Amino acid sequence: MRLSNVPITFKILMCVVLMAFVSLFAAFYGAQQITAVDMADTAVIEGESAAARDLARANQRVFRLGDIAYRAFSRTDVAQTREVLSRIDTVTAEFRDRLDAVRKALPRTATELDRFSRDFDKVSDLAREINEIANAGDRDRARAELETRFDPALGALRDEMTAYMEKLIEDGHAASAAATELAHEAITTNYVVVLGATVIILAISTLLAVTAISRPLRGIADTMQRLAGGELTVDIVGRDRKDEVGLMARSVEVFKQNAIAVKALEDEQERAKVAAEADKRKAMNQLADSFEREVMDVVRSVAAAAEQLQQNANSMGTAAEETNRQSNTVAAASEQASVNVRTVAAAAEELSSSIAEIGQQVATAANVASKAPARPRHPAARSTASSPTPSASAKW
Repeated sequence: MRLSNVPITFKILMCVVLMAFVSLFAAFYGAQQITAVDMADTAVIEGESAAARDLARANQRVFRLGDIAYRAFSRTDVAQTREVLSRIDTVTAEFRDRLDAVRKALPRTATELDRFSRDFDKVSDLAREINEIANAGDRDRARAELETRFDPALGALRDEMTAYMEKLIEDGHAASAAATELAHEAITTNYVVVLGATVIILAISTLLAVTAISRPLRGIADTMQRLAGGELTVDIVGRDRKDEVGLMARSVEVFKQNAIAVKALEDEQERAKVAAEADKRKAMNQLADSFEREVMDVVRSVAAAAEQLQQNANSMGTAAEETNRQSNTVAAASEQASVNVRTVAAAAEELSSSIAEIGQQVATAANVASKAPARPRHPAARSTASSPTPSASAKW
């Protein structure tokens, strides 16, 4: 299965699992090393240390054997001597028990222990033999035997056991140092293993994060920026992936197709706008041409009318001159008529005054007539009343 088909969640989980595996491995390896160190320490404690301790206790029985030999030699009574010598059996049994404990704790010491056991038997037999010499009455010889044979043999056994015990102690120290060194090596190895595994896991995780997560995401981001900048020919990488990056790539492809469709629509709208503007310019040109033709027709009509008007103006000028001449004649006549009117007005005014005077005289006559109704009228008066006033006639 290709890594690009694995979801990012599982990729991250893989890194976590690898780190957990490293942690478990480190814990398991550390536990093994601690167990090995513990076993080594236990071997030192239960091996060389226990063997040295039991060998020291066995060596104490060697000292005890020398003490018993000299105690028996110091007794002058045979029964007491034999009673003291009987303790050799007990010390021998204890000596062998301690050697058995040493053999059990450290089986590789069996050869040396067998030799120590044989030497112990020789020294104990020599102690019995010398004390039998003393019981026989030859105490000087017995003393000489103790000094020349027993003491050297006892001292040699004691020194050999002491030397071997010190060797066991040194072996214990060496084993302890080896265990300590093993512990240090285990710690160092554990550090190296854990650090190396951690570095490897981090390298794998970083490589996985860069190649399978970061770089594809950065590529998708760059593609989206180029699409946002109007570069619609950019290739969308990763559409065939089965992870989240592939899902994002397919989504970006949808955005690209939508942007291409929008761009095509904008281009179509731009072409339609250009065509509409061209049609508009064509219509405006046609309208301008039609308007120009109509204006030219109007101008020609106006020119013709102006020419006709000029002719009419010339005719009207001639008529105006005639009218002016006639107007002068009419003005003179009007002046004469005005004089006549003023004359008539003056006459009318005089007539109005006469009429007013006549009205006044009539009123006066009427008043007089009303005051004398019974007196007959004088014929002269009637004639006077019925005839007009000479002044009035003269005025009219």
